Amino acid sequence: MNKRGFLSQILLVGALVFFLVIVVMITSNILDSFIDNRGGIAPVGSTGEAILEKGQDAMYSLDHAIIFVLITLFLAGVLAIMFSKNHPVFFVAGLLAIMLSIVFSVIFSNAYDNIVATDTFSAFETNYTIMPFIANNLPLIGLIMGILILVGVYARERFFT
Repeated sequence: MNKRGFLSQILLVGALVFFLVIVVMITSNILDSFIDNRGGIAPVGSTGEAILEKGQDAMYSLDHAIIFVLITLFLAGVLAIMFSKNHPVFFVAGLLAIMLSIVFSVIFSNAYDNIVATDTFSAFETNYTIMPFIANNLPLIGLIMGILILVGVYARERFFT
């Protein structure tokens, strides 16, 4: 069957980026609290110190990895839609899908803002730079992705027929 996954692809990218940011926030918070309280729990020694530092460096590297994840998911969506058959009558449905994905992106972005506003996760925006930017601008990213996917739908008709 020729299934169209336009809406699900945009929502999937937004949801995956949102949940990746939330998981990194929680993991980073747990790791930071463990590093701050390591003297009170038990002495970890030099090997433990090195492991904790490498764990913290790994968490900071995820800040840059989200760019790769976002671009990869975006290109997968554009390529998937370019290689599926679509009729121009689906343009209106595509616009409605973009509007729905923007609504969900706004919900995800507001949820992120509410989480970061708490005292527990307030340090996240100072330690990370790219993830907060992407999470705060998720509706704009969804709009751009939706428009480019719509362009990809009709570019396919021009270049592949």
